[in-house]
Amino acid sequence: MPWTCTTCESINQATSTQCDVCDSPRYARKPVQVNRIASHAFCSLAITRTNKVISLNDFHAVPTLPYATSVAVGYKHALVLACDGTIHGWGDNEYGQLNIPNSPHTYVGIASGRYHSLAIDVTGKVKAWGRNKLGECDVPVDLCDVVAVSAGAYHSVALTRTGKIVHWGYAGGIESKLKSSKSRFVRIAAGDYHTIALTTEGIVIGWGENENSVLNIPLMLGNVIDIAAGPQHNLALTLSGTVVAWGNNEHGETSIPYELNDVVSVYAGYQKSLALKKTGYLEVWGDDAFTQDETQIDTGPDYGLVRLISAGEKHVVALTTEGKIVAWGDNSTSACNVPKSHSSIKAIAAGTTHSVALTSAGKLITWGGHPNDELDVPSQVQKIKAIDAGAGYSVVLLTNGSIEMWGVQSFMDEFDKDDVFSAISAGDYHLLALFSDGLVAAWGSNDFGQTDVPDNLIDVIAIAAGKNHSVALTVDGRVTAWGNNDSGQTAVPDDLTDVVAIAAGKEHTLALTARGTVVAWGDNKQGQCNVPGSLTDVIAISAGTGYSLALTGSGTLVKWPNSHTYERLLV
Repeated sequence: MPWTCTTCESINQATSTQCDVCDSPRYARKPVQVNRIASHAFCSLAITRTNKVISLNDFHAVPTLPYATSVAVGYKHALVLACDGTIHGWGDNEYGQLNIPNSPHTYVGIASGRYHSLAIDVTGKVKAWGRNKLGECDVPVDLCDVVAVSAGAYHSVALTRTGKIVHWGYAGGIESKLKSSKSRFVRIAAGDYHTIALTTEGIVIGWGENENSVLNIPLMLGNVIDIAAGPQHNLALTLSGTVVAWGNNEHGETSIPYELNDVVSVYAGYQKSLALKKTGYLEVWGDDAFTQDETQIDTGPDYGLVRLISAGEKHVVALTTEGKIVAWGDNSTSACNVPKSHSSIKAIAAGTTHSVALTSAGKLITWGGHPNDELDVPSQVQKIKAIDAGAGYSVVLLTNGSIEMWGVQSFMDEFDKDDVFSAISAGDYHLLALFSDGLVAAWGSNDFGQTDVPDNLIDVIAIAAGKNHSVALTVDGRVTAWGNNDSGQTAVPDDLTDVVAIAAGKEHTLALTARGTVVAWGDNKQGQCNVPGSLTDVIAISAGTGYSLALTGSGTLVKWPNSHTYERLLV
């Protein structure tokens, strides 16, 4: 397995006995941290924590590439999606599978079939190139709003934002399978001649050829959160962290290692299987099961365990279990320059360009922003219950239920001083407030109808304000959204139920379910709606501009997409 030199931080191949850069001996090494994997006959690739592409074996040298966000491996070729949205490839090009088409748009997703390739651009359209023996490159002309693609030997599959599956090329009985299913799908995975898909209910269905029993899905399999398909075998990961495998086992690819547990994601390659564990170690079994016991998952900045999170437009603020505020991201307005002196913090809020924190003693701490007075706390602000921050303004809810705000976006003249509220949420240019009886009030900009609260909206228990849209959660676990819908941010999935928390980003929306899973919809140009398949046990969510955050019960902060490169600024 590749290893990292502790002296110069360079990555070396598994067979290297000393560092290729500084000649340090092999024992002066540490684990290579990875966050994404792809494997097939051609090679096995991973993206490191620093977004570099490495080979997990020494079969093929990886060419010099820009920083990457995704990898895909076919039978004899490989693709890499770079952070700038361009695609790079190498290997066999007999059928043109490396002839990446020119596009006026950047790409956000890729997939490699046996001899063909797929890509999603930022508009949600799919491109296909390479061998087209059975129509695997004949993308339906009306296909749009695609969030994921997968490719087999002679077929291609796409998943739309609304949870629908579109299939072209070799069909293999998909019509009857999808017609009999009324579910919304969240994952797809294509093998050589078969496909499996995961529903929102955690059920796996499959279609295609049943060679090596790849379609014999275990009868008791349920509560699935992630799937993977190799050429002739499948993997499923359940909510409990257990891996289930079925299909061809000629090379031991479905023989789950003894006591394998606490898995967070699964990957299926050519005659091999891979599982990434909570501890950060990668378990590999099957043919050519190269040693992976030192590979670790991308855990992001070393902030320790977290108990509160807040997403600004381009920066993140978090409160650790030790009571320390950490911030990273765009620091052009000093939004990440946390004051050195702070203690006993009980609340945090990240605005568009500034940040706010509340101490246990009721003192407000502010930093960053432009000279719009959003940092100048008025003297009458005392006995604070909740805080939030928007674009150039700060707002607080006092213990008596009244609201105070200051900065460039002030709607104070619109408030009724006699009103008593229980919660607040600040959008860029509008504000939501929740009455104790479950009704919602709104003020500020209404260019997109974001303050036009629906007349029939009652029994609300939580609110969230995005840039130009608003979201409410009712006591029955249902979500209502209104305002700007240019990117589908108010198009709440019809089957979304059992929601316990909500978050609104610039143009996308998140919902946290009672199962501890996250559902996302709206703008997905940066992959902010591509919720990691391994993400479970979530207790809090937040959304920014082009990215999403989740906090797990173990205190781990998860951010997606990983393509955002944020400078770490820690006090």
